[in-house]
Amino acid sequence: MAEGAPLVIRAGPKHCSHHNADAKVEGNRIKDIRYLVGREFGKLTELTNSRQQPNINDLWNVLKDLNAIKWSVKQHGYAIGAQVFDSVMQSEIPKAPVDGKMWSGCSTQRDVESAWFRYWAHQIQTAPIPHRKLWEFAYILQNLSLAGKLRDGMHAVGFGCGQEPLPSYLTNLGISVTITDLHPEVVQGKGWVESGQHTEGLDSSFYPNLVDRTQFDTLATLEYVDMNAIPADMSGKHDFCWSVCALEHLGSISNGLDFVRNSLDTLKPGGVAVHTTEFNYSETERTIDNWPTVLFLRRHIEELAATLRADGHDVAPLSFDVGCKPLDAFIDLPPFDFDNCLKDSLVSGSGHAFHPGHLKISIDGFPATCIGLTITKAG
Repeated sequence: MAEGAPLVIRAGPKHCSHHNADAKVEGNRIKDIRYLVGREFGKLTELTNSRQQPNINDLWNVLKDLNAIKWSVKQHGYAIGAQVFDSVMQSEIPKAPVDGKMWSGCSTQRDVESAWFRYWAHQIQTAPIPHRKLWEFAYILQNLSLAGKLRDGMHAVGFGCGQEPLPSYLTNLGISVTITDLHPEVVQGKGWVESGQHTEGLDSSFYPNLVDRTQFDTLATLEYVDMNAIPADMSGKHDFCWSVCALEHLGSISNGLDFVRNSLDTLKPGGVAVHTTEFNYSETERTIDNWPTVLFLRRHIEELAATLRADGHDVAPLSFDVGCKPLDAFIDLPPFDFDNCLKDSLVSGSGHAFHPGHLKISIDGFPATCIGLTITKAG
């Protein structure tokens, strides 16, 4: 092959052995070239050369301080979070749910400093850590409370529940809860089981510090449900439904939006749906779609709200304000090591330990935060 000529695998008829041999040779050459390129690129990005001297080259000049910058950003951000946490811990815990109006909006420092956030963190027996995951739990409970749905005798369904504490908390209130997640055979290899984010059985959703086991077993049921194909037999049976950062994992933006609309079918007239998801707030038209984790833009949320309202449903007022306080300006960078700490805190009921948290993160290079949607079904 001439130098610089493109490598092309010419697949011949299966009965022509020389064509198959040529294809194999070409395939091996491609693998060799990829290996060599990867090895040479690795040499360029190493901080030191084989003699432990600075690996001076143009790419090294660009990347040499990247890890130090990431470390500095994370430590400064967590220090801000610790200050916010200390301030919130000094505040009084409300003795009852905080009044207000239902809303749809983003997680902010203002929220985690609020009385309603403090109240719900205490209700699920964890510290008021300024973290987007805890914000999601509190946001859902606050809006369900404002809707009057957190009452004995209600029926609810949670989608993609994983190992979250909400089913235990709700059953303790006397609410019948259908817990759903993908079938274990479907999630194998996707990282959900390995990272402790899948409901393998009812035990995954049981928090002994939040509910008595007998009451939980009486009121909680588990069904394996594909959120892209909600079973028809779930229609019209529930007073409310919810999901916590699950609809961005349905394969595409379109699938996630369809799920929100279809989730309303599970509700009785006047029922309430509260969903949280990933929001790309970079004010750009570029985002992630057709991927294991997609990022919704403002226009996606606005178009969804307009469609739902046209169908007669009520969407709580939308706000895309991502906040302007110090913690709102902190965009955390991978790796993240918080969710397990939160689960440990929830299980132990310790309620006072601070773990590094964040409200905004970088997902595939885009700044993202959680946004919550609260919808009341027509009727």
